[in-house]
Amino acid sequence: MSDPLAAALIALSGTLVIGFIANFLAEDYRRFRDGKSLARALAGELSSRSEGVELLRNALSQILAALKANQNIKLLKVDKITDHVFENSVSKLGLLDSDLIEDVVYVYENIGAFRVAMSLAADREEGDPQKALLIESSLAALERAASRGVDLPNRLRGFSRKSYRLFCAG
Repeated sequence: MSDPLAAALIALSGTLVIGFIANFLAEDYRRFRDGKSLARALAGELSSRSEGVELLRNALSQILAALKANQNIKLLKVDKITDHVFENSVSKLGLLDSDLIEDVVYVYENIGAFRVAMSLAADREEGDPQKALLIESSLAALERAASRGVDLPNRLRGFSRKSYRLFCAG
């Protein structure tokens, strides 16, 4: 093989390898940056939800006590509440650490269970004994979400503060 042809092949090979590596690094960094943004957005959404937990806990406890005392309680129906960040980002959860993914899904699923139980309770007629059971279920779901999610926004913020490190997990 002639020297100019060998040099051309070496240059072409080097260009391809460098292009591949640069493309891989760019994609890896983009995913890292997207994961940081997702973590911060979820932290904000969960923080906004957590601000009302104590108020909800107290209100539900009072409603439950009134129902158990055979008082008629009319619950207002609420339009479907959405978690915009979570619902629009489910396919991107893989950008987070696996322990964060598990806790995020657990908390949001319990928030959803709370909402379903409350909706079902609001559909019950006054005096229906299932109303109290549904309120108890919603309170239990609220407690599960609150206990597992108490430090989750801070952990998500911590993830969003990580520095990019090539080829390093965590």
